[in-house]
Order: sequence, then C-alpha cells, then structure tokens
Amino acid sequence: MFKEGREVVEDEHRVDRPTTARTDAQVAKVKQVLDSDRRSTIALISEETGLSVGKVHTIVTEDLAMRKVCAKIVPKVLSEEQNSRGWKFRKKL
Repeated sequence: MFKEGREVVEDEHRVDRPTTARTDAQVAKVKQVLDSDRRSTIALISEETGLSVGKVHTIVTEDLAMRKVCAKIVPKVLSEEQNSRGWKFRKKL
C-alpha cells in the first residue's frame, strides 16, 4: 500500500470481531459476587455475572490476586511465627 502512495502507518478500521478487555465494571461485578460468598466457583460466578469462564478466571487470578486455598495447604502458608505459636491442625478421630 505504501507503493500506492499511502503515508499513514496506523491500521484502518475493519469490520471484525470486536476486541474485548476486562473493564473495571466487570472486575467490580466479580468482586461483589466473591464478597457475598467466598466459596463460589468460577462457573457459578460466570453464570451470575454473564461473563465467560475464562474471563472470570483471569479476573479472579490476575486482577483480584486470589487463589484457591485448601485446608491441606494452609499450614504451609502460615509464617514461622504463626507455626511457633501453636497453629497446628489436628486430625479428627
């Protein structure tokens, strides 16, 4: 196209699928659902907000910096000070 005399290097408008991005409103929706119930699954949040599962997962992990923590890995998350104060999990008999 430059051989034909084009001087602008910016892309011209195309009729394609629109690009989507995470917006502050979407992040706020997901955060609101999580604040109401921390045990919500990604699929449940997706249904409640109308966002895709992938987008919800990205918002939860990247924007909100949350991750799933199970009781089995909690002791490894505790600091040395917490462990020394007696934060131990006991098996129920």
